[in-house]
Amino acid sequence: MDASEESLLLLLAILGLLVGPTLYLVPHWRTWDRLLDGFALAAVGGLGMLHLLPEAVETGGLLALVAAAVGLVLPGLLHGLLGFGPWVLLAGLVLHAGVESSALTGTDALG
Repeated sequence: MDASEESLLLLLAILGLLVGPTLYLVPHWRTWDRLLDGFALAAVGGLGMLHLLPEAVETGGLLALVAAAVGLVLPGLLHGLLGFGPWVLLAGLVLHAGVESSALTGTDALG
């Protein structure tokens, strides 16, 4: 991938971050919330289960399955049983950003 393609992908990602909240402000779009939420859940879940998880298991073995199971179950338990709400989301996003950044740089930035 050359620099112009990378720049285009970055521009599209930033555009998506700007368009999403803007569309939420338009009143008639709120009726589409459930449809869009369902689509996003199916798309991200499908990508994860059909593409990312098999590759992770191939690379990381059983530990990848354990990590996926913990990542799937733990946030729901913390939110439902303990009622942490937004704090669970924030902690998960920070952890995710750190792990993903470490993986993308190819280094062991987390220690």
